[in-house]
Amino acid sequence: MPAGQSGGQEELVMHYFDNVRKVQPFFAGEALTDITYSAIVEEPHGAVTLAICALADLHLKQMRISQGLEAPNQASENSHATYLKNEALLKLETNKNTHGCWTDNDAIAALHLLSLSQLSGGGSDWETPFNILSQWLHQTNLHLAEDPWMAFLNLSPATQHYVKATLPPGEQGNYWANGNDLEMPRRLRMDALTGCPDEAMLAIAEVSSLAHWKAAQLRNGCLSYPELIRRGTAIEQQLRRYQTDLSMASDASQTRLHSTAGVTPTDEERSLIASVFRETANLYLHTVLSNSTPGVPEISNA
Repeated sequence: MPAGQSGGQEELVMHYFDNVRKVQPFFAGEALTDITYSAIVEEPHGAVTLAICALADLHLKQMRISQGLEAPNQASENSHATYLKNEALLKLETNKNTHGCWTDNDAIAALHLLSLSQLSGGGSDWETPFNILSQWLHQTNLHLAEDPWMAFLNLSPATQHYVKATLPPGEQGNYWANGNDLEMPRRLRMDALTGCPDEAMLAIAEVSSLAHWKAAQLRNGCLSYPELIRRGTAIEQQLRRYQTDLSMASDASQTRLHSTAGVTPTDEERSLIASVFRETANLYLHTVLSNSTPGVPEISNA
């Protein structure tokens, strides 16, 4: 364990690496676990350490509750996990004032604090760490690049992971498309992070845009249903084309961020999860095209 840590903090760090990291989607990969550990070694009392200690403390508390060793529904605002979270946020703000910007280690800490919110069932603040991640992403200047995708590829693997974890799912397609409708890089591999394949994520973004266009046309009394169907058909064809092309790709060429140390989905489970996301995108599309009408075959058969 890194020098300079108290006994209680050291136990929480050990519990995180032994138990909590295995069920975290953001940091399931061994390389990213090493980066997290390096950040702790660099700053034993830094924001990353405090964030994972908060995660470990909450995880331990939930384990005790599940075993009947502790009563549930105790005031979370007075819990040790909340104290550690607030200390992590204070440390992050101090880092920002010191450096004048957010660092990669700050991004790691913020991702862990988002995991804390997820583990708490939304009971912990997620907006503050997400705002930190958004500001950190803005600092990368990817949005200013002439070719955001090439600029993304020039980032380190760890930084690429933080970018993918930060962008909201519905924005991924819009962010990388760079103005080219229905085009998306094939190697983003969001399924390795979220289970949702790139083509489904792009389709969801495109359907959301289509829904916005349809609502605006309806308000203006000028909706063209042939144009609506044309746009929807283009999205569906692109979704199916990506699915066909990717099903022919070799699994050996796919980069997975998951560690064998945790509960890792099998290839069959990954395929089923991806299919669920694709069908969800397709159902969303036909709901926009035909409204929420269960009798429509494309909706009832989804």
